[in-house]
Amino acid sequence: MVLTSGFNYFPLRSTETYAIAKDGQSLELCLQSTIGVPVELSEATIAGNLSNSTQVVCGGTLPAGRNLLCYSLHSDKVVGELESVRYSAASVVINGGNTLWVTGGYNDLGQELDTTELLTVESNDEAAANSDFVFSPSKPGVNLVHGMSWHCLETIGNNVLILYGGEDYSKPNDPVIKDSWLLDLNHNNGWIEGPRMSNARTRSACGVIKNAGRKIVVSAGGQKFLANSGVAKDSVEFLIVDNVVDMEDAFIDSVLNQAWTSGPSMPTPLTAATSVTTSNQATLFVAGGIVFWDNAPSHLWQRVVRWTLSCNASTAH
Repeated sequence: MVLTSGFNYFPLRSTETYAIAKDGQSLELCLQSTIGVPVELSEATIAGNLSNSTQVVCGGTLPAGRNLLCYSLHSDKVVGELESVRYSAASVVINGGNTLWVTGGYNDLGQELDTTELLTVESNDEAAANSDFVFSPSKPGVNLVHGMSWHCLETIGNNVLILYGGEDYSKPNDPVIKDSWLLDLNHNNGWIEGPRMSNARTRSACGVIKNAGRKIVVSAGGQKFLANSGVAKDSVEFLIVDNVVDMEDAFIDSVLNQAWTSGPSMPTPLTAATSVTTSNQATLFVAGGIVFWDNAPSHLWQRVVRWTLSCNASTAH
């Protein structure tokens, strides 16, 4: 399991990899390694479960300029290139782990994008021999409903995606998004407006976990962004999706009939944190992020919620 470090505001070159130790009902995270990327990056997008379960980092901001390249966290090599500069974008892996879909974000002029890009794993004998891969040239994907950044994008069904939260600066007086949108990749029906969240959220931690045959879409923390200040949230929202129906139309209808509900609050308010689910989707981990005190970012939260960073360390509740 990889937790990112420095892919939000502050350029860093490292990520952190943890193993999970389970003892009864408690979980511990054991630091295995710190993985580097060749350049310092912030506001990049990261996605996992591509070819050979590799994680990939794409786009983002360099200490001087913007980044178009995608790096494998397996080998720290360049594996592809975006067509457009993108930072504060969202990405998801589709097509059985063969395609990375990068959506929205800002371009090099600071304009929010409604465009998306598809990067597909290309067969390559030399790459396969090194347990790595390369992407074929980027192709355009389905446009978003409008330009947006800092949004969440997750898979909830058989090629069914949900997009939620984020920022839309075509509405400068109220840019933070409460909306969610569904997209069925099996049909060319475009985006379908989904249930609205209870609270507008941007820069939230997000993921999908499984429980008792259901999928739970999570939006944790984040902020209601106003000008250059904001107050981090500790609240959490769930959208519970029954997974008993797998026919696309019926499945989407069942999601449209659901409503976002309150989940357990986080131990501390957090915005711009990173999040990752375990491989069995049983647990969502949230790490890093920023707490806003007196409307100024003043504290980096460097512990993993509820669980330890080291097998030898005390728990960090």
